[in-house]
Amino acid sequence: MRFIKMCSAAILAAAMAVTVPACTGSAGARVYWVEEEPPPPRRYTVVVRPGLVWVDGRWERDSGTWRWRDGYYVRARGDAYYVQGRWVNDGNRWTWRPGHWRGNRAERYRWR
Repeated sequence: MRFIKMCSAAILAAAMAVTVPACTGSAGARVYWVEEEPPPPRRYTVVVRPGLVWVDGRWERDSGTWRWRDGYYVRARGDAYYVQGRWVNDGNRWTWRPGHWRGNRAERYRWR
């Protein structure tokens, strides 16, 4: 019985090490989850519709496997532009940074 409890504790500890939810307070820097395994290659969809912005689909972890979540449209916000979400490699872990609205369109194309 003690052996079963020790194995259960080890499995639980390993599962907690793989997925660690995290959040930060700064705008645009929120993190939904962190993974040890990199996501599969991104799928791209290019569709133009006046007055709407396409939010790219993304890979998500579901019970230890990667599943594709389709993209969708959102209504454009005046002069703001949408920065797509992305997976970022933080050393030996992958972190999801969600998409967000930023500044105005003129800033996006300004030469620096």
